[in-house]
Amino acid sequence: MPQRLIDVGSAGHASIRLCESSSLDISDDYVTLSHCWGGSQPYTLTKSTAEELATGISITELPKTFQDAIAAARFFQFRYLWIDSL
Repeated sequence: MPQRLIDVGSAGHASIRLCESSSLDISDDYVTLSHCWGGSQPYTLTKSTAEELATGISITELPKTFQDAIAAARFFQFRYLWIDSL
């Protein structure tokens, strides 16, 4: 189990939040997104973004690849998503 997972909520939610896996009672599976960062790094977990991600962040503030992964997780009814840079 990864240390952190993203709670994607459901289709009507406009935001997501980062959760510590140790504080969750997870009986469901989660999906993953691992991607090639290339020359520029997408939104990443840092000390300055950790609090914002934990309290919730608008999906529109994330890179399109992350938005698509969240939409796919919701479509297939997964509650949690792991993204390698988060």
